[in-house]
Amino acid sequence: MSGAGLEFDGASVYFLDANGTFDATLDGNGMPAHDDFGNGSLKLGTTPALTVTDYFEPSNTIQESNADEDLGSGGALVLPDLTDASGAVRARTRSSTA
Repeated sequence: MSGAGLEFDGASVYFLDANGTFDATLDGNGMPAHDDFGNGSLKLGTTPALTVTDYFEPSNTIQESNADEDLGSGGALVLPDLTDASGAVRARTRSSTA
């Protein structure tokens, strides 16, 4: 992550995982069946233990890993909630698997 640390929003930990194996076989919850999240952006829940609760994988993740062009070369950034001009709050967290 180029020297960047983990990000924390008070409830979850976020980080980028460098190139590696991504298991495209998903379980019933849409998670990799063998917990292989290589080259992904991961969200970890903190209770009762650190567990991947959501993730994002580029559609070409295998090609990027093979070419060593991975997300892990930069750091993660958690943005605060924003209020738009009409007063609607735009939340910082959205499901990346939806």
